[in-house]
Amino acid sequence: DLKIDQELNYSLSREEVNYFKEDNLEIKTLATNKVIFEKRPLNLSKVLVFLGLNAEYKENVKNFVQLNRNTKTIEINKDDVDIKLKFYKIAVEIGKYVIDSNFGVSDSEARNIQNHIFAINLLMPYNETRNKLLIGYTLDHLADYFNVSYEVAHYRYNYIVNRII
Repeated sequence: DLKIDQELNYSLSREEVNYFKEDNLEIKTLATNKVIFEKRPLNLSKVLVFLGLNAEYKENVKNFVQLNRNTKTIEINKDDVDIKLKFYKIAVEIGKYVIDSNFGVSDSEARNIQNHIFAINLLMPYNETRNKLLIGYTLDHLADYFNVSYEVAHYRYNYIVNRII
């Protein structure tokens, strides 16, 4: 479900390309907020409060989690879907909110990929993840440390290792 391998192969403006680099403004702002980033795994509740968003459990939510732009609420399906998948999907919806706030609302495939890139950067910041790899963290250790699925940890691992080598 992560089509991130295509990453930024879409036509983006220079402003958008700069925004989606590893050091985009919102992630830097979040990262400098010690209350939010004081420990791992990331506390998504604190991120939501920081951004002025709410979260609410509901029945029959599309894709387990979705952003309601009108109420600034991330709606989370009441079910037994893996909590790590829900955390990731919440991070994707946070990305949708932040990105839409900066570039306007879009449901294009390119924007969907950008939302996923934002989510991975939010949950597994590049420098912190790279440093964990350099001291010997395995994929299982990364997944546990950042509270993400093995699939997300694997994607991030490959992305970083391909840039280190």
